[in-house]
Amino acid sequence: MEDPEQAITRLLGALEVLFDQETIHVSSSDHSGVLAAQAKITPIIERLAQLCAETANPAIRAKVAVLLAKRRVTEDGLAAHIARIRGELNRTHAAQHRLARIAPAYLTRGSQAPQRLRAVI
Repeated sequence: MEDPEQAITRLLGALEVLFDQETIHVSSSDHSGVLAAQAKITPIIERLAQLCAETANPAIRAKVAVLLAKRRVTEDGLAAHIARIRGELNRTHAAQHRLARIAPAYLTRGSQAPQRLRAVI
């Protein structure tokens, strides 16, 4: 049976691999991959939190700090991506609302909206 420090070292290695995978998924906009990686990351972090409470090894704490810094970079990239997508979505909604307001002016009485406009109106 492994002692807590061995378990922590093993889990930190697994976490590092998962963080790398998460970074790749974020950079390639693979949202389902990000979610899958995060689902695997969560239980490892929970177990590490339990084990780290039992040890005061400075080398392990330093490894954890490096991994957390790496994760913050990924989280910042993900936040930027979300902000960019949100901006695009807001611009799309604004364009749809403008089109819905002006489309009736281009229709004659009794005519129907062209197929392209029907989804918006």
